[in-house]
Amino acid sequence: MQDIFEQSALSNFTTDEIYQILRKDILTLKLSPGMLLSENQMSQRFNTSRTPVRNVFARLHRDGLIVIQPKKGTFVSPIDLDMASQIIFMRALIEITVMKQVIRHPDQVLFQKLEENLKYQKEGIDNNISCEEYFKLDSYFHELSMIACNKQKLWQIIQNMDVHYSRYRLLDYHSMYNNEVLLNLYQEHEQLYQYITTGASEKLRFAVFSHLYGGFLRMGTKLQNEYASYFVQSGHTIEEILIEIKLTLKENRQTKSKPEKDNNIVTV
Repeated sequence: MQDIFEQSALSNFTTDEIYQILRKDILTLKLSPGMLLSENQMSQRFNTSRTPVRNVFARLHRDGLIVIQPKKGTFVSPIDLDMASQIIFMRALIEITVMKQVIRHPDQVLFQKLEENLKYQKEGIDNNISCEEYFKLDSYFHELSMIACNKQKLWQIIQNMDVHYSRYRLLDYHSMYNNEVLLNLYQEHEQLYQYITTGASEKLRFAVFSHLYGGFLRMGTKLQNEYASYFVQSGHTIEEILIEIKLTLKENRQTKSKPEKDNNIVTV
């Protein structure tokens, strides 16, 4: 007699469940950029026929998460690092504007939530928090100000650019993961909090650009060497992207001490 529990464990996944699992695996880099995906392998993994897997692959292809090359196979799509860099540029301008709005209209409830988030970050670091869990706390720290300014939909738009941007962020976390890096990120968050609560709007531009572009600088030559196969070249080489980022930081550092007029920043 077949074990009823064993039989239950072998129940088929639905097509949507397979899609959600593979999508998460790609976005969290469990399936790395460039990895070959086999219909047979996935059929065995999910105890299903090839037809549902083929349908899932088609859906992931429409999402831009996989590429299908005739006579070669199906692969996890590479990360467009140039796209990730430009998304960061856009996000920085938006966050600077939102943080300045918070300064103009102080919100004690928001400040309390930011303090709690910082507390959780520090406690997590002291207790060897996982990469994925710190990623969530990091993201929520930035999201809080967006929510307070009623810009949560705009935040969601940025987060939905996950084909390239979110995978780049997680690559930064995974490749450079250690307590020293997390402590540095925590200290940067703490400094941003101080700027917001003390009204130091003139310091925000350089601080936000420096913070958001930090991953590129942390990974540095790893992008060109160890992880080169993860990326697709689209317009700019990795070296050109890094140079452009350094120039952007230099320009914003020069204006760090100069008060900025709000109409010089994109409004939201």
